[in-house]
Amino acid sequence: MTPEEMKERAILIMTKGFRCSQSVLTVGLEKIGKEYNDGLFRSICAFAAGLAGTGNVCGGVAGALAVFGLVFGRSRDDEKEDPLLWPYCQEFMSCFQNETVPGSIFCRDITGVDWKDQHQVKDYYNGEKRQECLRLIGEAARIVGELLDEYQEERKHA
Repeated sequence: MTPEEMKERAILIMTKGFRCSQSVLTVGLEKIGKEYNDGLFRSICAFAAGLAGTGNVCGGVAGALAVFGLVFGRSRDDEKEDPLLWPYCQEFMSCFQNETVPGSIFCRDITGVDWKDQHQVKDYYNGEKRQECLRLIGEAARIVGELLDEYQEERKHA
């Protein structure tokens, strides 16, 4: 799957009613060849709307970082974390911040929505803010794809 295909697929997933965090994680899983994981998919939905609707870190960022954790992290005490974890996560963060209008990773800055205010939430779903969110989730997925492609190229030449 190319980064552009990841972008389009993430947007499609989100338009089907899934969360930003789920959308980016799903295309990341597909890119790295991991099977769909119902528990992981369900658990990351709480990271949407700026972490549980608080407007903090964008759910797309959370989904992206989860993908890098799957690639570079460890799950057992006898494993070593890949030292590329932080550089790839930091590169993602830098690229994503360059995509957002306010240069922020915070949902409240990106969307201008107080997720506890139902009127603002309704306006979000009926207006341009939703379109900007879809665009950024697509960009988050694209950036993940580009960085994973870069990693694969580096491994070929190592």
